[in-house]
Amino acid sequence: MIKTKFKIWNERGKRMLYDSSLAIRGNQVVEELGTKVIQYIGLKDQNRKELYVTDFVDFTYTNSDGHDIETSGVIELDLKHTAGYILREIGTNAIIGLTVTDFRNIRKVGNIYENPELLKKSGADEKH
Repeated sequence: MIKTKFKIWNERGKRMLYDSSLAIRGNQVVEELGTKVIQYIGLKDQNRKELYVTDFVDFTYTNSDGHDIETSGVIELDLKHTAGYILREIGTNAIIGLTVTDFRNIRKVGNIYENPELLKKSGADEKH
């Protein structure tokens, strides 16, 4: 069973708040003004670091021609196309669907809130 976890980015304090500091009412995490609720996706990267929506990752996948492609992207929840987690490739904005086996090839390098320079370095527009 996957444990439901959240963390909150406090925009005013420029810091991440973890499970113990969250405001929970009933079964919902309360999002207050100046905060962003970020959900754990239930998986870990190749170094056993927990992966959350908005994490910036380096990723290797095999394309349809059998070639390994190295890229970077941001993990997102896509309810419109896949009803699952995707990697939005930095630079091209391409969407790469992720399966459980793909996560062996992912290395977390930060997140869009604590490490915005990672998006700026790539030339990507911050969409979140």
